[in-house]
Amino acid sequence: MLQQAIRSLIVGDSSVANIVGAGVYAHAAPQGSAFPYVTFFVVDDVPHTHSLSTGLGGGRQRVQVDCWSTDYEQAKTLSLAIRKALVGNSGTKNGTTIQAILSEGSRDTYEKPESAKELGVYGVSEDFMVWSADA
Repeated sequence: MLQQAIRSLIVGDSSVANIVGAGVYAHAAPQGSAFPYVTFFVVDDVPHTHSLSTGLGGGRQRVQVDCWSTDYEQAKTLSLAIRKALVGNSGTKNGTTIQAILSEGSRDTYEKPESAKELGVYGVSEDFMVWSADA
């Protein structure tokens, strides 16, 4: 499954692990998760053209990876580490053959605190195009 393969690539990178440890979550972080952390999800999935000879599975997916921190510079550093961990990567991970990963750009965001007792949260979203096939 692609999500497991992407998570494996992210948590397996020492630069990312030094910042977030195991704080990498599909879709959303559990409530109360300590910052910084990473969330990711498949935005869209375009399957390969299928035939009787090629079977099913794989295609091109757009994956969004969000880096969250209470410190803007840390969110940007984490974003760069994620990009280095994913771009150009290929091979088989968790039953999915990744053929290529390309960066499609990034954008910054900020979530204001709900009260004076809380900190605001900085986010950097990275978009990637992933070509894959089920192994």
